[in-house]
Amino acid sequence: MRIVVAIVGSLILLPIAAFSVFGFMATFEPTDRTVDFMAFRVSWP
Repeated sequence: MRIVVAIVGSLILLPIAAFSVFGFMATFEPTDRTVDFMAFRVSWP
């Protein structure tokens, strides 16, 4: 039963962790030049 709780817990926390990593990557977006900004937005998922 403990393994089921661990699997369910990790499945719940995985999207939260992915969202946090994506947000951390978004802090490095270049904002001074529009061309670089749009290239970064289009190239990263």
